[in-house]
Amino acid sequence: MMLFTHQNWRRQGIASSLLAAAHRLASSRGHSMVYLGVNPGNDPAASLYRRSGYTDSGLGIIENRYPAVIDGKPTEVVEESSVLLKRLN
Repeated sequence: MMLFTHQNWRRQGIASSLLAAAHRLASSRGHSMVYLGVNPGNDPAASLYRRSGYTDSGLGIIENRYPAVIDGKPTEVVEESSVLLKRLN
């Protein structure tokens, strides 16, 4: 799943609220940890995740591939992400 906050709505607590809701849902379903990926260089997102309790997972950089339509043409997007981990209470 990909979640993001549109640039016009950033710095208003929306991403923090989405993370908190995801943590509650995962915990209610019996999960003891969650992972997410953050693109290298996306310092604002990485800062938010670390403030929310995420740490380096030790998995390093992973490659994400997903379909997209760019300029009206179907294509595959490839992005790299660092994997972060949060243990839930």
